[in-house]
Amino acid sequence: MTSSADEWADEILHLDQLIVEGFNERWLRKKAVALGRAPAATLRSLKLVEECLVALGHEEDHARAITAPLHEVHYLRSKVKGHVSGEEATEIRKQALAIHATYREHHEAICTRLDESMRTIKDAFKAF
Repeated sequence: MTSSADEWADEILHLDQLIVEGFNERWLRKKAVALGRAPAATLRSLKLVEECLVALGHEEDHARAITAPLHEVHYLRSKVKGHVSGEEATEIRKQALAIHATYREHHEAICTRLDESMRTIKDAFKAF
């Protein structure tokens, strides 16, 4: 990755498409119900993952913590790529650089957290 904000935003979009959009909502909903949960019809994939994690024995706060990086990527995508929102997108970019110095370092930090989350989810879902 270069230092380009546009390239960084494109990579955030790709992460969201791969990870968040990669979940099968129908399967997750079916599994949550099979595990004794009653998810609202309006819940989307990340909340359904949380429902399954809770059903598998995780505390609700812990389930939210596990999925937090996925929510973050989805949020970033909507703000810096999906619905470019002027001042808010600019503030998000500034904050990413203030904390991580470069877009590349920010991207690597997100990828590390996503990897940890996905491994935890994978391990929890082995029970299925």
